[in-house]
Amino acid sequence: MPKPQTTVQTIQQTRVSYAVGVVMYVAGVTAVLVGLVAAAVSLPAFPAGVPEEEAVVSVVATSTTNALGLTWTAPGDDGATGRAASYDIRYSTAPITETHFASATSVPNRPSPLPAGQTQSLTVAGLQPGTTYYFALKTADEVPNWSAISNIASASTETVACEPSWSCTAWSACASGLETRTCVDNAVCGTDVGRPVGQRTCSAPPAAETCTPDWSCTVWSPCQGEVEVRTCVDRNNCGTDDEKPAEEALCGEGGPGPNEDLLVSVPRQRSPAHIRIFDRELNLRDEFFAFSTRERTGGNIALGDVDGDGELEVVVGSGYGSSPLFRVFSVNGEREASVRPWSSRNRFGLRVAAGDLDGDGVDEIIVSPERGASSTLQVYGFDAARGQYERMATDQLFSSRYREGVNVALDDFDRDGRDELVVVRARKIGPTVFLYTYDTMRKEFRRTKAFNAFSSHDTQGLSVATGDVDNDGDVEIVVAREKGTQPVVRVFDANGKREYQFAAASSRFRGGVTVAALDTDLDGQDEIVTAVASSGPAGVLAFSLQDDGRTFVRVDNVTAYGSGVRYGLRLATP
Repeated sequence: MPKPQTTVQTIQQTRVSYAVGVVMYVAGVTAVLVGLVAAAVSLPAFPAGVPEEEAVVSVVATSTTNALGLTWTAPGDDGATGRAASYDIRYSTAPITETHFASATSVPNRPSPLPAGQTQSLTVAGLQPGTTYYFALKTADEVPNWSAISNIASASTETVACEPSWSCTAWSACASGLETRTCVDNAVCGTDVGRPVGQRTCSAPPAAETCTPDWSCTVWSPCQGEVEVRTCVDRNNCGTDDEKPAEEALCGEGGPGPNEDLLVSVPRQRSPAHIRIFDRELNLRDEFFAFSTRERTGGNIALGDVDGDGELEVVVGSGYGSSPLFRVFSVNGEREASVRPWSSRNRFGLRVAAGDLDGDGVDEIIVSPERGASSTLQVYGFDAARGQYERMATDQLFSSRYREGVNVALDDFDRDGRDELVVVRARKIGPTVFLYTYDTMRKEFRRTKAFNAFSSHDTQGLSVATGDVDNDGDVEIVVAREKGTQPVVRVFDANGKREYQFAAASSRFRGGVTVAALDTDLDGQDEIVTAVASSGPAGVLAFSLQDDGRTFVRVDNVTAYGSGVRYGLRLATP
């Protein structure tokens, strides 16, 4: 590696002051280092001409369908000695030049430089299958002064020959302490990659002479011919119909399953995290405070059976301006757990969501910073043996430069027993909707779809929810802008095709809309529920698709909080 060289250039021989700089070769990348000084010299003309060498960034043979490996030689901080301060490593699907380096995608979790001459490596994940990627790097000293661009390395990820599409039967009755199900790959790929679990533990049946039935029933079906039905199974498999609940009822008399009729709200900001729980007819059922009433940073909420007890829990994330913390409560407000995913020194709050990512019948908790930090997702699952929530995975979906937060919804679009992830960025960037599946083997999210919900020039951020709003048996994606524009709600299918659109308030209103979906009238069709997202009265409105299949009309409303809450609400449904 060439030694540092000092270059002084002049076009005259008078005594003047010049800037003298050390030129360093960083694994072949030229970098002008700190230490520029004023020097009084009298020198003859001394032309430039220090040659540049190419930095070698190698792509190593660790390619998969969504990852590639890089290696390079660590530079020095002073020529070929010392240690540089930091790296900037970027990639693109088009060749990278010095001009376009800044617009390429920045690689997260970059390593710190090692002492000069040592070999370093990094795996870049989250890539698309069968795609060629180009990589380049720059280095910096402690000022920082940045080097020129390295050479450009390129390689291709592996092509996915076959993508499994798993579908599973319902869980069997409990027998010998186990429940089982059969999962089939509809794509017939001949692989077990991503196969959902086929068995789980359950309460073993008591002895025959003392067997007591433990009935578990599905939610009542939509009304058909003035009748609604459900299926009830004895989890203890006692072989008797004693005390078996009714499986058929006149419409409206059966009612929903336990805790399936809930809508939860919380102020978004400038108020304590006052949780209110409404039944499906928007009647107030319960309320409690998730954090100290002295904390007026609002909160974020999700609903799901996150501990596998067959009942819904309320997951509450702290609001922006508070340390990142989530708590789990029963629907009656009893605190069950408190978890801090990041250091309490941070004040970026926490967004939360819940859904069954791995198909085991228990919802996982997904958390990410509300804003002010990179959009890293952490996944938590309940460890029944320990009685606590354990981190299962960590993944970063967007560039670390984006620090405005994401809104997340989960639903099973392909009916394989596992929920997919719907992600939108919450502030100051275009209105793209992203769909991801969760890779249970690699414990990471893989992007499968992206589409724009509004004009690509719109940068207001989005709210998102999922539900079957037209009773066609398929899950739809409901999207609205959170502030600054007309309160338009749009509905898309899972492929990004727009199906419906309506205004949730007057076109003069600019407070933004947050959305949820809930069957408020037991007809099997979800209504779209909206609330003010950023500024305005704390009202909650429900809209239903009419028989013409085109028009949404308001069918219910409730004032969720008093006049003191005027800075937006968060909503959640199961």
